[in-house]
Amino acid sequence: MRVPSVILLAALLAKPAVAAQTVNVRNSAELAAAFQKIQRGQLGAGTIVLIAPGTYNGGYALTNVVGKPDAPIVIRGTDPKDPPIISGGGQGFYMVDCAYITLSTMTIRDCNVYAIHIHDGGTIETPAHHIVLENLTIENIRSMVVKMAGVDDFTIRNCRMRNWKSFGIAMVGCHKGVIEDCTFGAKPGGGTQTRAILMKGGSSDILVQTCFFNDCGKEGVEIGGMTGERFFRPAKAPYEARKITVAGNRFYKVGAPVSFAAADGGHVHHNTIVSPRTWVMRILQTSNQPRMKPCRDGVFEKNLVVYEKTLNGEFVNVGPRTAPKTFKFKGNAWFQSDGGGKKKLPSVETGGVDQVDPKLEKVGTAEMRITSTDPRLKAVGADAYLRPGAEAGDAPPPKIRPDGAGSKGPAATADRRSQLSDADKALIAGRAKKAEAELRAALIAAVAGGARKKVYVTIAGRPTRVKVTAADEKGLEIDSRGMVLPLPWKSIAPARFARMCRVIVGEKADPHLAWYALHHRLKELAAETAGGDAEVEGLLKKLP
Repeated sequence: MRVPSVILLAALLAKPAVAAQTVNVRNSAELAAAFQKIQRGQLGAGTIVLIAPGTYNGGYALTNVVGKPDAPIVIRGTDPKDPPIISGGGQGFYMVDCAYITLSTMTIRDCNVYAIHIHDGGTIETPAHHIVLENLTIENIRSMVVKMAGVDDFTIRNCRMRNWKSFGIAMVGCHKGVIEDCTFGAKPGGGTQTRAILMKGGSSDILVQTCFFNDCGKEGVEIGGMTGERFFRPAKAPYEARKITVAGNRFYKVGAPVSFAAADGGHVHHNTIVSPRTWVMRILQTSNQPRMKPCRDGVFEKNLVVYEKTLNGEFVNVGPRTAPKTFKFKGNAWFQSDGGGKKKLPSVETGGVDQVDPKLEKVGTAEMRITSTDPRLKAVGADAYLRPGAEAGDAPPPKIRPDGAGSKGPAATADRRSQLSDADKALIAGRAKKAEAELRAALIAAVAGGARKKVYVTIAGRPTRVKVTAADEKGLEIDSRGMVLPLPWKSIAPARFARMCRVIVGEKADPHLAWYALHHRLKELAAETAGGDAEVEGLLKKLP
């Protein structure tokens, strides 16, 4: 049979589909070969490169490599407890105009310039996008830890960075990103680091949340900066940065925790700031370009600031050509630990609280928290932060009372309008504690028995569907698009945990869920799972 020439030509010209593969590498040569195959298109979207423990040379590059939304290219270490070490070279990893790439679970150190460098190749209209950096330890970098220019829709999570010369994460013209759960550490033996995070050159729509900035330099987060004209993205933007949110973070002994520099707005809220070295905040106009509007309209809200008399008397550093009166200070709590507390702000604050001792616990750590039960501090600081899109049960752990007691979610704290007696509360707490242990055991048994179902967890402040692949006394192991991540029990919010139990364990979980839900004020779930338990139903009637 003759094949029509048009069909034959199409068949000859068609590119064969590149199958996703899992590639295991054990040395620098094999890792370099894997990168070369990805670059040549021999390994396509969905490929996972697994790097065994050991030490590898730095200097791996990709250009115009694109994964897929449901099949990113993942490069990660195999063992979170013994991650591979990428050491030396000018840059650890270099990506130009790439998309849907994930780097995960490794240590990068001793690079001469950058640990990770990502940019759009100068094609401003087509940025690099959907890049994920997670579970990385990066240290001893001679310039910048992560440099990004023209990168959109990015996530940097659960990374630990220390000992850099200029910047931790520097962004020029980057948009729609999240930096969360990262630690920016001090330079060993002292010495100067400049900024932990810098967002400039037209950067916008970036959230920095739930990070710990530990004695990490002159400034913690700079919203704005100073950028050369040709590097702006978008071109001729009248601001260095806008729509930036800094929330739920903890700052300890940072020069100036937050700086606004030629910024158009910005929302700094629910942070815990302890012992700032120079100023609490800066308002600067770093650009002389005529189109640039004065730095303006920032909001500093519901932060907890604990400071000493050694703090610069200026308190907020205000530079020339700015619009400080447009900044809003709302509902912050201020406490001078060694004096009477005389703060000086560039505009009048509304709803602020002065000289209420937060009685901080674990000062200087990522877990530092308020232990005071004073109601005026209930809604301030990182303890009170709720991630965007999260449910009430997804909030961080609540304040711990001075006697060491506590609960596992803000919904479990006392409700003044409830009719529960002290005896009722003690009964619920005791039964809920036992119920939680039973539910964890049931989940572990169900997963071990093959019930590896998909559930929702909160990643980057958004509900994300993942597959539970393992469970033990420490927590769950989840698979999110090929990335295997640990999920400790304590990090799972009550509402999410309850739904996991219903999905994975099924109706057998209901008797325990009723008490667990009652304790965490998940009233509808408690009523649904009570199963006619008169004791639970009676207690539910006492709740508002």
